Amino acid sequence: MPFERWGSLPVNDHVDTQALVANVLLYRWLVVPVMTEQVDCDERAYWISRGWDPDLQQRRLETLEDLAIRRPWDAARRL
Repeated sequence: MPFERWGSLPVNDHVDTQALVANVLLYRWLVVPVMTEQVDCDERAYWISRGWDPDLQQRRLETLEDLAIRRPWDAARRL
């Protein structure tokens, strides 16, 4: 069986095109934390205030298709 390499990305890696391309070339799959609606805060506004552009992330994930394993970026993972 061939050796598989998985890359786990920070929430903002989709913003840097060069870093994202490098990760796509290095790893078989990318584990990507995705924006998840929260009941206690406006997560979308938080991402936008940080420059993380959730709409850009969605477009990049559509392009990556099944190369990206989506995981919710929620309160439990922010700790």
